[in-house]
Amino acid sequence: MVHRIDTRKLDSLEFNMLTGTENAVRMIRNRAKIINLDDELYNNLLDYLDSNAQEQYHIRWDDNRHLVIYFEHPVDKENAIVFLNQNIS
Repeated sequence: MVHRIDTRKLDSLEFNMLTGTENAVRMIRNRAKIINLDDELYNNLLDYLDSNAQEQYHIRWDDNRHLVIYFEHPVDKENAIVFLNQNIS
């Protein structure tokens, strides 16, 4: 049996392939930096995005261990921020 995972999450190679495109510019404009994110909330955020993101997104950790998320759709960014605010302990 083959299992298919449907996700809109781009890996680093896919994100780099967008270099120079309007989509890359849009995703950079719609980025969010999140600090002080624990592992449990990070995993919950990934699950949330896999289930609810309307368009593509890319996640990376910067040098300061801050999470940076690039969203294709601004609504996905807004929804992720609302999700985080509702789930911060």
